[in-house]
Amino acid sequence: MPGCILPWISACRQEHLLDGNDLGTGMEPDVENVEFIKTFFHNMVYRKGYYGDLFAEGMSRAIAKLGKDKYGESVYHNRISQRLGGKKVALPVSEEAAWGHCMHWQGRGFEASCDKPTWLAMNMQNMLNTRDAQTVEHFHCKIEYHQAALKDPYHCPHVIDALIHTQNSAEIKDSLMSCEWQSPDLWWPEMESLMYQAATGYPITPEELDEAAYRSKLLFRAILIRNYGRTRKMEVEQIWHVMQIPDSLNEVGDWKQWNEMVSLMYEARGWDLETGWPYRETYEKYGLKDVADEMEKLGLLPRHPDKRWEDYGEEPYSKFVENWKKDTIVLPPNAK
Repeated sequence: MPGCILPWISACRQEHLLDGNDLGTGMEPDVENVEFIKTFFHNMVYRKGYYGDLFAEGMSRAIAKLGKDKYGESVYHNRISQRLGGKKVALPVSEEAAWGHCMHWQGRGFEASCDKPTWLAMNMQNMLNTRDAQTVEHFHCKIEYHQAALKDPYHCPHVIDALIHTQNSAEIKDSLMSCEWQSPDLWWPEMESLMYQAATGYPITPEELDEAAYRSKLLFRAILIRNYGRTRKMEVEQIWHVMQIPDSLNEVGDWKQWNEMVSLMYEARGWDLETGWPYRETYEKYGLKDVADEMEKLGLLPRHPDKRWEDYGEEPYSKFVENWKKDTIVLPPNAK
């Protein structure tokens, strides 16, 4: 929470969006003022006053209630890119990414910087989640794969393979309580199974652990679809906003190529390209025939299309991009 709120307060203050507003503290909003910070968070923790109660519900809901066009999509003008020699690049005052969570390891933020294959992978992870995936899903990829991906980051099969491995390893970490910075170890794939055996005395192979992770991820996918109507359209629109924000090289995502990458990921997982829903054979491969039967009864089990689906539609509207086009900060060459 502080990682999202404090940059927002700082950016809004610098853009004069909080002039005359003390956010319920009796002080000018200033993230370098310890007393302001203590008072603001005390009010939030105990839901004291209008703003304390508002921000206790989370940044996304607070900004939506205050007015997202102004307090979320206004351009922040003081972001400096060290990779571009101190050049200013645009950023919205709110660093919201997907599903109400803020940017995290996505090549954005005040000083954030990572190569395109990595920030594409991070966005894919967040798109497929319901929260900040990077609590356990920091992207892991061998350096030779990363170098290959730099040539064509949207279509590199190594990135897709590494993404699935990272996601499955995250599922194992959440289940076995192993360390994010320790795992996955790309050069010691037996580590987690050996840890599991040492702790439980139960023999299990890395392949069996990976299959269990596949099954767990698939079951979670079914829950998202059945309970919350998760679709491809919903996912892509959730993540696309952050991909229209320039990274540290002043580059933004490409709508067509991003959708092509999403399709590669769905295919690798055994999901329908149009809906994002797993096929029956995908469920049954991992022992979830009963789930497939239920999804079929609910009309949530897709059929294989006659030809490959590629109808991506128009990229979603962004108020931030509209504001940016009217601004003095130069758009990157690949922005529309």
